[in-house]
Amino acid sequence: MTSRLSALAAGLLLICAPALTQGQGPLTLGTAGEQFTINGQPRFLVLVSYFDALDAAELDADLALLAKSADGVRIFANWWDVRGGSCPNGFSGTTLFARSEGGAIGVRPGRIAALQHVLRRARHHGLVVDLTIAADPVEGASRLSAGDNGRVCPPGGFENVVNWGGIAAAVGELTGALAAGEFDHVFFDLQNEAGHPYNMATEADLAALVSAVRSRDKRRLLSISSFDPDADRQASRVRELGLSMLNFHDVPRGKGWGARTAGHVAKFRQGLKRAGVSVPVYAGEPDPDSHGQGVAEYRAAVTGARDAGAGAWTFHHRDGYRLDEAGLGGRLDPVTRQVLDALPRWLGR
Repeated sequence: MTSRLSALAAGLLLICAPALTQGQGPLTLGTAGEQFTINGQPRFLVLVSYFDALDAAELDADLALLAKSADGVRIFANWWDVRGGSCPNGFSGTTLFARSEGGAIGVRPGRIAALQHVLRRARHHGLVVDLTIAADPVEGASRLSAGDNGRVCPPGGFENVVNWGGIAAAVGELTGALAAGEFDHVFFDLQNEAGHPYNMATEADLAALVSAVRSRDKRRLLSISSFDPDADRQASRVRELGLSMLNFHDVPRGKGWGARTAGHVAKFRQGLKRAGVSVPVYAGEPDPDSHGQGVAEYRAAVTGARDAGAGAWTFHHRDGYRLDEAGLGGRLDPVTRQVLDALPRWLGR
């Protein structure tokens, strides 16, 4: 009898366990009203910035480390070659999208396979993926250009012009390559911080990106991140473009941002309610700095987001900006490591 009771208890623990499934089991991301779901079960998602995933030197070790603390990762399909200094960004030869000699924008040969490998390994480790797309880091896709030092440092007041037709074509190509069910754990941010001077995306540009996805995959969860603090404008975009979530990036940043997170979430939820839309609010990129407050700033942010009804929150940090030379474990600064270690405890997991 004791052994049978023990077996029953073990079974109940497996059913109730909050951790995501690792290995090759199902990992389907969805939404139900204001919540995200994993395999149909509601879950407040915590993601971690892992921007340079396509070039990661120690991919599996990094993902295993992050899976101990988080539900997913946020990676960039196109990412800068990041160096030090006041102007750290340069064009990379490994972006997912590239401009051909003929001027067309498409998927760089071989990079879809690299991305699919990253996404499969994330799924193996039980991690959902925010696949963020940005037009600006694609060399030749816009007016951005590199200086003599190879860095992309436009002057103040610069407003970019992007070949959005070319980017939309590349987005369609990407969508078709990820349409299989094995990538149901992935959602798109179709343009990082739409409207930023580096991209100057209009509503028509964004609608073209959405259309490029929907022509290939009608089920993919879509977002467009924005730093616009106006809840009604953001909610209107979600409604008009049929987005799956409202993805906001913190503005303003600075000391005390963690305590402001709950208010941001509540504001955006009210905006969605006025627009008659019921989708999750995603705090997609908080401030990556604690401004002297250490881990307390991040604790206030993640618990505030959860308690105010957000569907997801990203732990944003800079240690994942460049991963081709060393694994994440050897790059984490003390605060980043402390936050990763503390996240499960803060969320009661």
